[in-house]
Amino acid sequence: MVAQISGRIAALRNWGMENMADYKNITAEELHAMLQQGGLRLVDVRTDAEVARGKIPQGDSIPLHLIPLRLHEMDKAAITVFYCQMGGRSAQAAAFAAANGFADVYNLQGGNHGLGAGRSADRMMATQYDVELDVRQLACPLPILRAKKIAGRHGYRQVLKVVATDKGSPNDFIDFCKKTGNELLSSTEGGGEFIFLIRAVRAVSFPLLRE
Repeated sequence: MVAQISGRIAALRNWGMENMADYKNITAEELHAMLQQGGLRLVDVRTDAEVARGKIPQGDSIPLHLIPLRLHEMDKAAITVFYCQMGGRSAQAAAFAAANGFADVYNLQGGNHGLGAGRSADRMMATQYDVELDVRQLACPLPILRAKKIAGRHGYRQVLKVVATDKGSPNDFIDFCKKTGNELLSSTEGGGEFIFLIRAVRAVSFPLLRE
């Protein structure tokens, strides 16, 4: 079984290098427009550890090494966009899907990292939250304390968007979600700002938060 998986991964890598014309590269701006229109499947091929640090809310997680085993679960006729951290692994996945009969396949150029390069990430997330918390210019621990206060007022499955500038914010909000059991949907950086989307995944929102 291990040998079979290794062979499929090797084949996937070869397709990524040899069949660049079988899929199209798109920018974050183009992905934003496509998400607004709807009707596509967005596949995150990063590792589980990378996904835990934040992801595009609409993305489905299928690590790269599982793509050959799970490709049959996906609709070949659907618009399919693959992305990873920098764009390399998702290019391999896109080429592999195209070689296996997927007609409308795209790769996000620059990956998750590239989303922070401009304002596209902020706009992409703008329609994906219920409440916004602006804690720019506030130093640790004030961003987390403000988040605790506002998060406790909102219910199950609602999404809180936090905009911060404190350099310790990424680690603080990752720890925040781990301790509360809620979900960090995405974490992006651009222009000196950090943007987090956090979704309450329990019936009682943010139950462990206490000042």
